[in-house]
This record gives sequence, C-alpha cells and structure tokens, in this order.
Amino acid sequence: MPIPEELPLFYGTLRNSYGPILEAYVQKIFALGFSGVYHDEYGESNTAYTYLSDDPVKRAAMWDNHSVFMHANGTIRAVVGSVALLTLPLELRCENTFVEPFICI
Repeated sequence: MPIPEELPLFYGTLRNSYGPILEAYVQKIFALGFSGVYHDEYGESNTAYTYLSDDPVKRAAMWDNHSVFMHANGTIRAVVGSVALLTLPLELRCENTFVEPFICI
C-alpha cells in the first residue's frame, strides 16, 4: 500500500505569490491572439480544503473566513480554507480578460 505524502497545493489567489503568475499567464494567452484557454482544476483542485499554517501571516491568507470542520456536537474541530472560495476572486478577475462571453460547463 502506498505511503501518503503531503505535497504542496498550488492555487492562485489575490493574496499569494502564485496568483499574479496565473493572472499574467491568462493575459498573455489572449494578448498572443488565442481565443481561449484551458484552465484545469477551475474552481477546485483534487483537494477541496487546505489546513491553515501555524504562521499567522500565512494563516490569514489561507482561511476563507467561512470554512470549518465541526464535531458532531457542533464544536469546531479544524479551521480550514475552501480552495474554491480562496481562488474565486482571482478566477473572476481572470474571466474579465476573456474577449468574448463564454459558458462554463
């Protein structure tokens, strides 16, 4: 049986260093004259949530201000960040780069 490993989770936000790189990539695609871009894992990754760092600065950038895991008795078990909620503002900004209206399927 494979041994589970903790691998880095890369997701672009308005607050992390990967966000501007992803945004520049999308802008460049359209500046080069392409009419579309395939953006894998749009809105969510294989991992839906990320656990927060012990570092207060990183912690603030990793929590979506909403998501928690709870015990059956209603107490908070863990504060987590939803990848879908964390990435949404950047995804919406990137959508403004699109030349023509599109349909998300």
